[in-house]
Amino acid sequence: MMQGMGKWIGRGRPWGPDDRTGGPLDAVLEQVRGRVPELVVERLDKTHEGDDDNLFFLGVGSDFHLVQLESCPGGLGPFIVVDDDSQTSVSDPGEAVAALLGRLGRNRESAG
Repeated sequence: MMQGMGKWIGRGRPWGPDDRTGGPLDAVLEQVRGRVPELVVERLDKTHEGDDDNLFFLGVGSDFHLVQLESCPGGLGPFIVVDDDSQTSVSDPGEAVAALLGRLGRNRESAG
């Protein structure tokens, strides 16, 4: 069970730069990785056939799960960006990138 987004608990499977959803989410993650090279991304593992696996956990280095990102199937928007303090829903991929970078930066500062 997740005990806070600042600690890794292994809720997903690694989602590398070559993994693709087929939608705008791919460009969002690519842009964030370009600005945060040490970014770690995991995609939620489905435990039941009806589960939604469009949930991603993002962290930096050993600070896993600083931010959660949810998309619609196929990597489509809207994108929901969540951390321990807030939740934002955006439709534009550029706004998703900005929200992720802001949250990752803020949460890294407070964790350090």
